[in-house]
Amino acid sequence: MADPVTLRDTGTERANHPAGAFVGRCVDVIDLQHTVDQFPGQPAYLVQKVVLVFAAEEFDEKGQLITVHREYTLSGGKKAALRRHLESWRGKPYTDDEIKQKGIPLDKLAAVPVTFNVIHKTSAKGNVYAYIDTLSPVPKGSTAPHVLGYERAPFWVKRKEEYAKVAAAFLAQHQQDDPGHDGSDDIPLDEEMPF
Repeated sequence: MADPVTLRDTGTERANHPAGAFVGRCVDVIDLQHTVDQFPGQPAYLVQKVVLVFAAEEFDEKGQLITVHREYTLSGGKKAALRRHLESWRGKPYTDDEIKQKGIPLDKLAAVPVTFNVIHKTSAKGNVYAYIDTLSPVPKGSTAPHVLGYERAPFWVKRKEEYAKVAAAFLAQHQQDDPGHDGSDDIPLDEEMPF
């Protein structure tokens, strides 16, 4: 006997943020914890990921706030995309003392005004998605809207769970390869950042 299941449009599909430059705010900072990353031809390694979510006053046809996000590796290295974007946003580079000694409390970015530039890219599967290309300060004389109506999407919980599974499998494999090693020092926690 088959289970009674009915397919319906639940309206959970979200609209892409329009392309262009927008004055808005960072509306969320999400710590996704650890996952595995790998550059072509290089060994896999554990990294911590963080997501910055931005919004202006853009709404879909149902009146829902449209957001755009960018996932970053949590790294304060000089070539790291997160550091470059934060420096661009604040309008000046971080000093060694700011990065190495104090750290950058990313959670304090929530509600901070920003100008973000969105471009549309096409994935390998042919899906078009919005991508944060650059961040910069709000131009003098401009004001950022007070963005209302943001709620963290449930898929972030799912992504965090997926990443945790991948990281656990990676650590388990490394323990299996080296049984005397517990893997605890394999996680490259970036001491430059305050998580």
